[in-house]
Amino acid sequence: MPGRNPEALTGELQMRYWTLTLLCISVAMILSCAPKLASFDPIPRYGDRVRPCENPGQCAVMVRTVPDIPTTNVVVGAGSSRTVLCVPGKLSLETRQQFAALGTDAGVVRHVSSIADRWLSDRCEWLCEMLAPEVERIAPLDVFVKDYITREERLAIDRIIVIHGLTWRVCLGRDGTYTDACVNVTVYDGAGQRRGAFEVWGRQRGARKTLHMEEALQDAFGNLVRIRDFSAALELG
Repeated sequence: MPGRNPEALTGELQMRYWTLTLLCISVAMILSCAPKLASFDPIPRYGDRVRPCENPGQCAVMVRTVPDIPTTNVVVGAGSSRTVLCVPGKLSLETRQQFAALGTDAGVVRHVSSIADRWLSDRCEWLCEMLAPEVERIAPLDVFVKDYITREERLAIDRIIVIHGLTWRVCLGRDGTYTDACVNVTVYDGAGQRRGAFEVWGRQRGARKTLHMEEALQDAFGNLVRIRDFSAALELG
């Protein structure tokens, strides 16, 4: 097979160079024009302490897979390293643009790649292992790391906590970055009756041009057990 024209190769390399340069300039302009983090809206407050159950039932934690939690494709990297990753949850158009702006940084690419890999390989174990320790702070936990619970298991469990939604938000500031995660959780009893539905936010602050998705998600799960109504949903009676 004949080799490629050296002049064509040179032109291609120049195009990649200028593409990467323009992306870096765009990121710099976004960050230089960005407001300070203090100007962004805070996430909701969920109380200053954990709310232990007074009469808790035996609980299980699972992830809904039918229908599955939605995913969003995001573009990270630039030039020959440009790639599309499948991220769990919903992202607004603005947040996808923020991901693309931050995605020129190698550390951000590795971080988003690790989240995408965890989702594809063991999504149920990943999410349940973050939520389970928080639930155990307020109620006994019997079963977790499950995407399906049989009828016999349901009848032996008092409360089933189902994770069924994720949403991400990124706030770019001159003095750092907020990574926000929102989790949707519903509590059912063993007969399948809904005891409560909850939407809870978590936030992690980081340096400029960084993402902290897993830390924000863990903060959301930690906030869940501070909600009085969530603890009440796990109570018997």
